[in-house]
Amino acid sequence: MKTPPLLLAAVLIFWGWQADFLLWSILMATIVESSRVIKVRLNFPDTDLNRIWDLCGLLFAGAFVFLKSSADIHLPAFVFPQWFPFIFYPMILAQVFGTNDSVSMKTYSWLLRWRNAQSEWANHRINFSYIYFAVCVFGASTTNRFGANVMEKSFNWYYPGLAIVVAWALLANRPRRVSFPAWTCILALIVGGGFVAQLSLHGAQSKIETTVGSWIIRFLGKRQLDANESRTAIGRIGRLKLSGRIVLRGEPVDKKSTPDLLREATYVTYKNEIWFGSRAAYSLLTAGKDDSWPLVRKTAGYGVTLHTYLNNGTGILPLPVGTSEITNLPAVVEINSLGNVKVKDAPGMVSYFAHFGPGETADSPPGPADAEENIPEKEKETFEKLVHLLQLDSPEKSPNEKLKIIGRFFGNDFSYSTYISEQNVDRSGVKTPLTLFLEKTHSGHCEYFATATVLLARAAKIPARYAVGYSVQEPGHGNTFIVRERHAHAWALVWNHGTWESFDTTPASWNKIEESNASFFEMFSDAWARFLFEFSKWRYGKTSYQNYLVWALVPLILILVWRIVFNKERKRIQNHGPESAGTIWPGLDSEFYLVEQRLTAMGLGRAPEEALLNWRKRLQDSTPFVDSQLERILILHCRYRFDPKGISTTERKGLSEQVDEWLTKTKAGSSKE
Repeated sequence: MKTPPLLLAAVLIFWGWQADFLLWSILMATIVESSRVIKVRLNFPDTDLNRIWDLCGLLFAGAFVFLKSSADIHLPAFVFPQWFPFIFYPMILAQVFGTNDSVSMKTYSWLLRWRNAQSEWANHRINFSYIYFAVCVFGASTTNRFGANVMEKSFNWYYPGLAIVVAWALLANRPRRVSFPAWTCILALIVGGGFVAQLSLHGAQSKIETTVGSWIIRFLGKRQLDANESRTAIGRIGRLKLSGRIVLRGEPVDKKSTPDLLREATYVTYKNEIWFGSRAAYSLLTAGKDDSWPLVRKTAGYGVTLHTYLNNGTGILPLPVGTSEITNLPAVVEINSLGNVKVKDAPGMVSYFAHFGPGETADSPPGPADAEENIPEKEKETFEKLVHLLQLDSPEKSPNEKLKIIGRFFGNDFSYSTYISEQNVDRSGVKTPLTLFLEKTHSGHCEYFATATVLLARAAKIPARYAVGYSVQEPGHGNTFIVRERHAHAWALVWNHGTWESFDTTPASWNKIEESNASFFEMFSDAWARFLFEFSKWRYGKTSYQNYLVWALVPLILILVWRIVFNKERKRIQNHGPESAGTIWPGLDSEFYLVEQRLTAMGLGRAPEEALLNWRKRLQDSTPFVDSQLERILILHCRYRFDPKGISTTERKGLSEQVDEWLTKTKAGSSKE
């Protein structure tokens, strides 16, 4: 063990205190430090060390799968590193109770082992004790991701504790050429500066996490939706183009249960090409059994499972109009008077089941905001003329008849287009883009059709609202469907037969037009999206794969443990001190250590962890005793100590004789001085 006495025990207890594993950490620390008292050592060859490292790898995978499959959705993301000291504990035990004070780089890399790399770097050996020290520090550092109480504990005590254990480790490796007072002052400045810096990093860390999380969700999921307002592209010149990225997947219970539209939000007031929603507050829903959320008391004959992504576990849910209940949704669920369903504290991806059917909806009944009084003044004259032209002001016509007339009106002379040209905009400002759409161009995208339909229905004394969401039009594998970003859609909700109904007047050709804009590389992005979807299902516990994976790891772990414990080639060695070390490590009986003792007595000793060659270079200009003879002694010693082939009997005798000659020469030289 290269760490000073009790350092590993201190850092283990520090980790256990921070991660609430205090009793376990005390036991682990006691076992590790007992190796300084227990003299029995086990000879672990590199093959055994490889197996022990493989065991740690399996424990790593098993712990990850176990935590992800059993953790509550509110469990902090950084809980996994707190288990690292447990996971890598077998490796530190193998070192402190073994005869090897270092581990080959091949042990840490399966690739190097597989290739049987023979480079100097691949055969380099490093001590694992300080690596384990860093693992414990890292495991302790992640605990400040918990709630406010732990955060307070971490703020008050984590940094001082970290400073103590790190200073302890640095003190054991302090360069002897730096005086202790100077070293202490430098360390105090670094610790003080670090404390001030970490206070500033808390705010930066929070911002970075929020930003990066938003980037990931935007890459995986759908556009961000503002339930208070929807800024349309009405009057905007150019091509309206959305990507083919998959943002939602559905699994209906049968073909009849495939919804045509999935609504996200509803709006009531149109002004300056912007739709505004209700400012009414959201009310908290009461959960039923098994994460169910009843919206309307009615019998629903259809059902569909929907999979979608949320930004930071918050968002508006896409739902079929007429949804009566949502099940399998572990979140906080709220609803407003327009039927917008908002969730909080949900996983990054949610898979929920929507029961829906015709009839009553969760939306509030019509009010003044849904009537003809809520038509913008700029467009009011246009719609009054249109109502008179279509004879929608006839008192004899029922709402059903009026809606059929409106449907025929938009279905006959209007066309769908994603490109808006100059003729759709009146530069003089006399006519609005919506008026030009109705009177002149008769061409536009779904926002034109939905907005015009809502206002025309209101002018015909039919309460109406503006809805946005997605159109379901692309089948997936089997009895499933997928929804892409370009399937984003807008339509009207009209009050008919005492309930709200979807009323879509956008020409059906819009599906093929949007599909024609699909990229050639969409097949590749779809494959990647499928991979991310399956990974997210596993990540957020929507599959049982992780349970099978945990059980699959168990026999592998048992096999490795069996091969490590019952290795017949391992030897138990009684460690009685330095005099018996030659029976453990070749080269420890080298006479070169007498040379090292002589130089140390002369005040030219080697610093801890200082390589022999570096030591020789440092002394070359400061003493006449570093000559060609000493270099030959050093080369023979290194071969005797580290070369697996060792040295010959003649060379071994020559090493002893040259050391005797050098010692005699240096003694005589010292006497003359």
